[in-house]
Amino acid sequence: FEALTISSYEQKHCHFGFPSMTQDEMYFSASYILRSSNLPVLVDGEDGGGTPMEVYKNVKRFAEAGAMAISIEDMFNDSAIGIRIIGAESEAKTVSIRNKIIPAEIWAANIQAAVEACKGTDCMVIARIDSTTTIGRGPIKMAGRPGISFDEAIERAKLGVRMGAPMTMIQNICYRGGNHEWERIRSEVPGYHCFPDIHADNGISDVDYYLSIADKIRFDNSEMAFLGFSLKAILTLAKAVLKCALFRTESRGAHIRSDHQETDDKWAHPTIISYDNGEYNTRLDLEKRYES
Repeated sequence: FEALTISSYEQKHCHFGFPSMTQDEMYFSASYILRSSNLPVLVDGEDGGGTPMEVYKNVKRFAEAGAMAISIEDMFNDSAIGIRIIGAESEAKTVSIRNKIIPAEIWAANIQAAVEACKGTDCMVIARIDSTTTIGRGPIKMAGRPGISFDEAIERAKLGVRMGAPMTMIQNICYRGGNHEWERIRSEVPGYHCFPDIHADNGISDVDYYLSIADKIRFDNSEMAFLGFSLKAILTLAKAVLKCALFRTESRGAHIRSDHQETDDKWAHPTIISYDNGEYNTRLDLEKRYES
């Protein structure tokens, strides 16, 4: 892989077993990964703290720690300082609001603060928007999650670009047949675009589906044709990596499996996988042809 993403949700469950984590805790967790990897790292910054001052402070820490990109979203984190500042009812020891979507003007100021915080570093800001898509809902896995309409998401993405974000990310565009929404984003929103969601419909993953149609997609120009070629290559490689991980029924180094937690010497060889006519063939390099 050429880059890594640090998901806030996975960090929360990894450390605590439930989805709650402060910005300080997220920073210290991410900083270990940033120091340990020589790959570019994208950090999921959630709402960044919810207000421009908090966003500036937190994004600056991530940027100076070596993050190459950080996403700032338009939905409040339950523990965000921003919720308490704009006013919310306290329920027991938690703070919550009925509408978690950050008002557009506050989110715009947050994006601008994040851009300012990244100045003088190599980090860039990704303006993230939570959408319910044109079909009025996100994918099944996101059912019940708040979000704005797709048309409003487009306008917010444009606003994020005007505030200085070089890349935008509209969430939940991950249902079969959503291509028209990707095309709208590409044609209407300036700058770079991040496609964040991979999922499955009726047991068929996005990877398998788009591999099956990659050769059938018609492209209008050489740039899009190259994109189609790259998409197929990337998805083929991604599936190969996952098949190799499933093939090795042990835990070794960074390869950790909850269903096979012990190290087994029979797997002390590189894994070789080949792809031919749609078929993957996986084996161990018992001849030691590829060992360094």
